[in-house]
Amino acid sequence: MMKYIVMAGIAILVSQLSLAEHHEAAEPKAKIVIGHEISDEGERMDITAGDLAAVELLKSYVEAHNRHDTAAIGRLNASDFKAWAANGVVIEGSDAHIAFLKDWFASSSPTWKYKYAIANDVVRPDGSVNHWVTAAYTVTNTVEGKAVKAEEMLDARIENGKIKDITDANNLPKEGYEILDYPNATIMPGLIEVHTHMHVSPEPGNYEAALSDSDTVLAIRATDAVRKTLMSGVTTMRDIGSKNHIAFPIRDAVNAGIIPGPRILLAGQVVTTTAGHCNYFGTEADTLDEAVTAARANMKLGAEWIKIMSTGGGFTPRSNMRAAQYPAETLK
Repeated sequence: MMKYIVMAGIAILVSQLSLAEHHEAAEPKAKIVIGHEISDEGERMDITAGDLAAVELLKSYVEAHNRHDTAAIGRLNASDFKAWAANGVVIEGSDAHIAFLKDWFASSSPTWKYKYAIANDVVRPDGSVNHWVTAAYTVTNTVEGKAVKAEEMLDARIENGKIKDITDANNLPKEGYEILDYPNATIMPGLIEVHTHMHVSPEPGNYEAALSDSDTVLAIRATDAVRKTLMSGVTTMRDIGSKNHIAFPIRDAVNAGIIPGPRILLAGQVVTTTAGHCNYFGTEADTLDEAVTAARANMKLGAEWIKIMSTGGGFTPRSNMRAAQYPAETLK
């Protein structure tokens, strides 16, 4: 009897497992929605958690890049492979991609260091699913013998175990932009000039000109100076002393778009002693109260800085650059 009871128990267990498998097959586990994407037509599409196998595929793909193994890369590229670079260049086809990589490998020997990757699926409005991996790497290029590192984010679309599309996550829109390619140039951020006097001529005889030029000539010279400053690559300049406050209307004209120029930060007229350094385009103030009044006058006009000549300087006759012009108490 015990034998039949045991056999019956096994039969029930097998039956329950069979029913459980049937139930699971009939009701697949719901995908976890982790975000949304807006299509070009404005439709909202669910983004769900993807398969980790896609992450491993992308990691193998990038490791082939680290080995400069173009044969392995080609095997993982889909027949209709397409890539968008950060600078807007589009590479179509696996052969074009391999040619591009060979040039890159030869010129700067790039390497990629893995940081993270997230598999995600996008459910299209028609019910189809695009499989993506979003990943971040540190890319190191060798430029003129030096290692240059950059952070890269990319999106790779995977279809049937192949890389179909790959794009820099910061790539430019496909249309509406002009691509400017300067292969032998260096792109730099805007420079910052922290010591200027926009009204002072750079030519010989500038001391005499600073004494004799009218405010109109000074303003014209300053207008030309700020334009040339901007064209030289300076996007922020600090003027630390202008005659008769002419720098304030120049700054206002730049801000209003009337004349070209960089962002301008002003000190107004320098604060100096009688016959002190740069007295010919400054406010002469000998006492503490006079220095405070001069500083407040600049602030009233919109100065961001106060330039006080604590010592003499080389641009002023009879001025001793090694001697103090103000006691410490005044400067404080």
